[in-house]
This record gives sequence, structure tokens and C-alpha cells, in this order.
Amino acid sequence: MPLYLWRRLHYQKAGLRDRKDEAWIIMGDFSCILVMDERLGSSVRANEMAHMRDCILYCGYSVIPYWRKFFTWTNRQNANTMIFLKHDQVMANDLWFNSYEKAMIFFHPEGVSDHNPTVLDANPTFHSGTKMFRVLKKLKNVKYGLKDLNCRGFSNVQPKANGAHAHLLAI
Repeated sequence: MPLYLWRRLHYQKAGLRDRKDEAWIIMGDFSCILVMDERLGSSVRANEMAHMRDCILYCGYSVIPYWRKFFTWTNRQNANTMIFLKHDQVMANDLWFNSYEKAMIFFHPEGVSDHNPTVLDANPTFHSGTKMFRVLKKLKNVKYGLKDLNCRGFSNVQPKANGAHAHLLAI
């Protein structure tokens, strides 16, 4: 199956030659790993990774960075025979990265499936640290918005009040 996939992607790349100026993304379960660290619990042979690497180089893909969960699949066996893999990948071409340079992939905890749900965030905002630090960081961001609102809607309150008072006295 994976060899068929790589051949198909090579074919697709050839068909996209006339569309070089378009940003595109590809994601899914590739049933392969890119590096040896993407498998835990069983041995890895270098030739298992060769077709996927060759395809990525040929097609000009780059893997979109991910956050938190590294392994995206497990065979759900007991501890002695458990295998963890990073089968799920999200890749894009350079034009896509130029448009969404801060993009990040989030692999959520597995649920019913043996794969982890994958979410693409094209413009993530990170608040790292302790819970209190994150709360203070968010409050600081709100502070800037409130200051801007105050300047636009409530600046020069005293002169405006004096002018309104003078207008009332004139009536």
C-alpha cells in the first residue's frame, strides 16, 4: 500500500506542474515513518523510510510542525507487545508555508479510533507556563485591548464633560 501511495503522489506532482503558483497541503495516515524515532516497541529498517523520504523530496513537501502528542497510532496491546508509531503526517508546499508560517498541528488524545484526532491551526497563539502565568498573559493581552478602547471612546472626558455642561447652561 505505501509504495502505491508514493507512486500516486509522484503522479499528482507531475499533474501539478502547471499549478506551481498554488498553495496546497496534504494530510493523513501515511502508514510509514520518516525517521527511526517515530516508532517505539519494534525494530525499524532503513528501507522502510526510503520511499516516503524520496517522495517528500521529489514533491517538495515539508512537514508542518506539531505540538504535544508525538505518537499518533498504537496497536493497543499489553505493555510487553505495545507498539507506538507516528503514522499521521501533515505536509505542505513552500507557498502554503509562506501564507501560514505559524501553522501548527495538534494531535489530540485517542478516542474510539486507534489514531489520534489531528487538528490544523493555521494561526496558533501559545500561552506556555503555569496556569497562573497563562492567566496573567491573557489578562495582559486584554489590557492592551481595553487601553485602546479607552483611548478611542473615553479620551478627553473632562473637556467633553465641560463642553456638555456649558451647552446645558446655554439652553
